[in-house]
Amino acid sequence: MTRVRVPVVGNFLTRNSTYLVDNTDKDQHFINCYPESVYNPETQQKRLYVKNRPGTKFYATSTGISPPQNTSGGLTYWEATNKLYAASGYTLYAQSGSVLNGINTDSSSSNTRSGFAAYKEGTVDKLFFCNGTNAYIINTSNTVVDVTDADFPSPHIPTPVVMDGYVFIATSKHIYNSKLEDASSWDPTNFITPEQYTDSIVTIARQLNQIVAFGTKSIEFFYNAGNATGSPLKRTDQAVLQVGAYDWQSIASAENLIMFVARNNSGNLTIGALENMRLTTVSTEPIERRLNEYMIRQSDLNANHTINMYGNFIHADGHMFYVLYIKQDRAGGSPKTYTDTFVYDVTEKLWSEWELDPIRTCEKNGVTYLQKSDYVTIYQMNSMYMKDDITPVPGAGDPTSTPITMTVQTALMDLGSSVRKFLSKLYIVGDWSKNESNTTTPLEVSWSDDDYTTWSTSRTIQLGIRSYLTQLGAFRRRAFKLVSTLVAPVRIEFLELEVDEGEN
Repeated sequence: MTRVRVPVVGNFLTRNSTYLVDNTDKDQHFINCYPESVYNPETQQKRLYVKNRPGTKFYATSTGISPPQNTSGGLTYWEATNKLYAASGYTLYAQSGSVLNGINTDSSSSNTRSGFAAYKEGTVDKLFFCNGTNAYIINTSNTVVDVTDADFPSPHIPTPVVMDGYVFIATSKHIYNSKLEDASSWDPTNFITPEQYTDSIVTIARQLNQIVAFGTKSIEFFYNAGNATGSPLKRTDQAVLQVGAYDWQSIASAENLIMFVARNNSGNLTIGALENMRLTTVSTEPIERRLNEYMIRQSDLNANHTINMYGNFIHADGHMFYVLYIKQDRAGGSPKTYTDTFVYDVTEKLWSEWELDPIRTCEKNGVTYLQKSDYVTIYQMNSMYMKDDITPVPGAGDPTSTPITMTVQTALMDLGSSVRKFLSKLYIVGDWSKNESNTTTPLEVSWSDDDYTTWSTSRTIQLGIRSYLTQLGAFRRRAFKLVSTLVAPVRIEFLELEVDEGEN
């Protein structure tokens, strides 16, 4: 009799894409969970767990808008008013308790893609908003004023950036800036052009004291040189990178880190992390295969595809996650929607998958708020809330909630040999926290001995006590699947197997 411990923590792993072979249910998966390590400085040892993700709780929704808008155009927290602001359809919204009040409606341009930037005019706080066509300035009384300057760049990429009193905004060719501390005034000669490579601008962002220009094939950096005329910016020549960005919506900034879907000169997609003006690739080969699967569909001549990649940072349980939600709609004879949500734990440097569709996120007083791909509703990512709220059409009823299904699927394991093994006992080492609604056992266990093609009937096991399963049959290579819908925090550390080896 041999007792073997098998850690469950690992990286997302899939051997192929759904577009070529239906293999997305094979191999190692971590769905609606994330890795967590606990380090003991005395023993210098680290214990690794897999933990279920927090839930999303209803926070605020729109009112008085008919018909209700179902496009998530933008979301921000403005410290000057301590309120959340959202954009959707043709309307800007300001939070008032659990209600999003429309503060401006402009039928001339839609807020399906938009951005916010807080700045000051002297000592007066203002919030700049643009939607790719028009721009607006909001004061702390929630009065909205249109930017009517004919020199304001339109169309533009709706990702405004503030630095040193200027509001910067980009078109596909140039980076424009407002007048100093005056986002309502623009000069057509105040611009600079990224020109190290002959590509187009995808978007701009800020890192440290640099404006970062993401192009389709390059990344350039600019600093405030204090020029007396024209743009105040000057290029940081030694920092240019020969990698581009695929979709501006995939770009997320937090602290000194920018993450995005990158595209190299051959057109392949990866996920890059830009920190202190240095670029590293954080995506693994399985993640990149799945990303490039979308590109294969996109170039399919037999169907019409639209694709959006939404990147956001989410802080929860002391972790910072880069969450990339991908949505691809196929029109034509057989309409179909493909979605994936890949999650990168910045601290643990491991990937997992979540069944969640965040379009925009922001931080307010240390808590993450998000818009999903539904109506103009804001949710709070709550570490103590282990369900996902689902909001109907505004005015059609109260939100409902559903438990989150956490799935840990292991890689195939042969325990070091191809001989037949007889599994007499299976322990799952982990724990779970009770609350008033948790009276049932938390974990369902099944296994596959034929390369994930079929699965055994699931059996229930309890965590936190010394319980185990017996009589688990024989195998040469086996994968396990652990599923929990418990409405409480769950942590799984490893599997412990009692096995006897056969002779062949």
